[in-house]
Amino acid sequence: MLQFVSQLDPFFDRKTAQELFLSHVEDIEDQYGFDFLLKHSLFWNIYDQNNFVGCIFCFEEDHKNWVGGFAHRKNHFSCVRALQQIRMLFPVLYAHTNHLNAVICLKKAGFEWLDREKGILVAGL
Repeated sequence: MLQFVSQLDPFFDRKTAQELFLSHVEDIEDQYGFDFLLKHSLFWNIYDQNNFVGCIFCFEEDHKNWVGGFAHRKNHFSCVRALQQIRMLFPVLYAHTNHLNAVICLKKAGFEWLDREKGILVAGL
């Protein structure tokens, strides 16, 4: 069973989320840091069968809703299910990545290429 723990929840594990973030900072092309991400997004830790999978976050930029995330390796199925559930929160949701594993997860979750050259995928258009 997939569980989402919000950054506002008393059970949110900030330390674990930040450590995983730092190990994936290049993959997600972060420019601002973990604290900025927490302050300017909806942010969840994801658990499957009580095991920490990773994190997913949503933010608004240029009047569009965007999703991003990072996870431990070998959690592909859990990541796809998390993306599918987050998609239901927004009529249209965008993602930006050139990371192959992320693209595969996004595609399996129902995202399609909007601009392959720029690495932009979209769900709900």
